[in-house]
Amino acid sequence: TQKVVSGGSGTAVTAIPEKGYRFSRWSDGVPTVSRTDINVTKDHMVTAEFVPAVPEKILLDKKKITMGVKEKVTLKAGIQPDDVSAKITWKSSKSSVASVSSKGVVKAKKAGTATITARTSNGVKAVCKIVVKKAPKKITVKGAVKTLKRGKTYKIRYKLPAKTASYKITYKSSKKSVASVSSKGVVTAKKKGTAYVTLRTFNGKKARIKIQVK
Repeated sequence: TQKVVSGGSGTAVTAIPEKGYRFSRWSDGVPTVSRTDINVTKDHMVTAEFVPAVPEKILLDKKKITMGVKEKVTLKAGIQPDDVSAKITWKSSKSSVASVSSKGVVKAKKAGTATITARTSNGVKAVCKIVVKKAPKKITVKGAVKTLKRGKTYKIRYKLPAKTASYKITYKSSKKSVASVSSKGVVTAKKKGTAYVTLRTFNGKKARIKIQVK
């Protein structure tokens, strides 16, 4: 409630919705969420009108995945606006190639392509392309030994056999105090010494590289 001298102006008011709702308009038709009434000459009462908020967009953390047969990858979905919650259903265009669970877990079944669709009840959707190849029988690293100066970094490069894939490649250093390695395969030389970084595919195939720090 505001008291205004005739001909004067009120103070700014902003309509703030509760979670799960969004502002629609003021009862007198004003569409802006904030308002300031000016040149007020008579009693005037307005109320803010709200409507249930609905999903407007789905954001997937991946747009394309290339994976090996029997590999599993989880898709994560976010809804916009951020304050809206809604159930998401998942569907594969070709379950014989790649299936998807109710929680967005994609499982590669055989070589081929498929599209995974995430959808809300009001029809908002997002898709991710899935390319499935054979599981690798080996993994090789470019360069058996890499010498680095302390403080320098190096991105490990690897190769899988033709027509094979492993979406997930893990990296592990035998001596993190000498050379650490990130989840993306970037080695950081920390102190003088020797460490071995092991790469592993989703199906357990391994290769390693020797890191010498000067």
